[in-house]
Amino acid sequence: MHINKKLLIISTLLTSLIISLAASASASAASNAEKIHFIKNQDFGGDAIVIESNGHFGLVDTMSAKKGSGSVFESISPNDAWKYDNGETVRNYLEAIGCKTLDFVIITHNHSDHIGGFSEIKSLIGDDTVVFYKEPATNGREDSFLHYGNHRFYEEMNNLLSDKNKCDVANFADNCAWGKNHLGVKAERDYAPNIDDKLRNKLSFKFEDLSFTLFNLSRMTDDDENNNSIATLVVKEKGPGVMLMGDLEAKAYGESGKGVENQVADMVGAINILKAGHHGHGDYSNSTYMLDKFEPNTYIMTRPFKSGTSSPQNDTIAPILYLARNGASSYYTNQAGDSQSSGAIVAEYIKNGAATSYVMKNYTIANTNGGYTIRTKKSLSPINNSILDSNLSPLIEGATIASRKWYSVKNRQLVKNEIGWQKFGKYWYYFTNTNGIAYTGWHQTGAHWYYLDKTGVMQTGWFKVCSEDDNCKWYYATKPDAANSAHPEGSMVTGWLYDDAKWYYLDTDGAMLANTSRTINGKTYNFNASGECTNPY
Repeated sequence: MHINKKLLIISTLLTSLIISLAASASASAASNAEKIHFIKNQDFGGDAIVIESNGHFGLVDTMSAKKGSGSVFESISPNDAWKYDNGETVRNYLEAIGCKTLDFVIITHNHSDHIGGFSEIKSLIGDDTVVFYKEPATNGREDSFLHYGNHRFYEEMNNLLSDKNKCDVANFADNCAWGKNHLGVKAERDYAPNIDDKLRNKLSFKFEDLSFTLFNLSRMTDDDENNNSIATLVVKEKGPGVMLMGDLEAKAYGESGKGVENQVADMVGAINILKAGHHGHGDYSNSTYMLDKFEPNTYIMTRPFKSGTSSPQNDTIAPILYLARNGASSYYTNQAGDSQSSGAIVAEYIKNGAATSYVMKNYTIANTNGGYTIRTKKSLSPINNSILDSNLSPLIEGATIASRKWYSVKNRQLVKNEIGWQKFGKYWYYFTNTNGIAYTGWHQTGAHWYYLDKTGVMQTGWFKVCSEDDNCKWYYATKPDAANSAHPEGSMVTGWLYDDAKWYYLDTDGAMLANTSRTINGKTYNFNASGECTNPY
């Protein structure tokens, strides 16, 4: 019995040890899981994104400078300091998540809302930290943009760094020795079709369990620093792909005739998480071409809401709606933290067998006992559902773009057992069967022709239809306020059309005449490149 008691004690101790080790390993695995932190942007203070893997940290952009920090910001614009979002915000957040030293920093471009906070995070730049950057464009517009003297922030950063830290991506062959040694940074070249030669060069490196690729290394323009932004792809094997677009825009440069953001999308293809270009602007960034190439499941905008509201800025709504129809969820970094505290929207990676997925969380930080810590981690809902319900789009697409199964926004129910014309909100759709797939293209009902775009929406007013060989023609469909029994809403118009004090002629197939002459009822009429008849009377 005495021996049995000993064995029992030993067995109990071993069991406790195994449980303890398992719990420790579990906690370690949880703490070491990859995370992408999109730090809260409350008042247009700019971008700051933290990449975490196995207890190591990297940073993409640093937000703006802080008034009173002693930086060059003081002498540039003393009355326009950001109230909330600046390098101090970034430093406090990094402290809260346990970052002591940054392995790398990527400065996407040299606008003050991306580079201005660098002096505040200088204490986290270690001897081994690699800082990726490009020299700024130097011209009057960029030097005085928003009165923040962007080039001076670059000079400040350059003076704070040792040569060992520096990795000028535009001159990679001649520098970045420590980056090549420490992170294994190497140059590659892309041969995707229709890509400008300047964009073909890229850099890649491994960071713990993540692989990085940097695009847009050369200077695309000397007059618009936004389009010189370094774009960053972050990939985990059998896990999510994350694309960080800096402030890239759809403006075209070079021989391809495509915007830089679109050419980057051509090289990358489908991903999971997209940090929108230029803070989510939909008027000159985040084109439908780019969104179709990336096919993101999650779309993140580094923007504040409208002042005093929880509503998105008007110029961001179009991409949100476009992506929602493809089943994507959208977030504003302004959703992070709470009304009293800063924080971040965080993509937490989750191991699912051999694969890795992710969930979106809201982290809130707090200053306790003289230091910053994470106060809460909560689940986070996307903003697109409320926008869709109250705003523009009547339908939201299903699980995959290919399926095009349409759901009613109000009740999220698949449109089934509905054949024919269906109106949701202010849009008309046509269903040819009961599988919930909306019809696209030309459709004839009775004596009238209608055109439904690639999202299934019936067109009204002027619209353009292009063939596969990019032969485009303009058409006109009856607007709601002009509809009657003879010309139903959306029906294709033929013959003479008087619109906006101009005469046009639409052929028997509905196509607008342009750059031509036509004899109609014995008289020859001339039509210019815009389709306007130059001799209607």
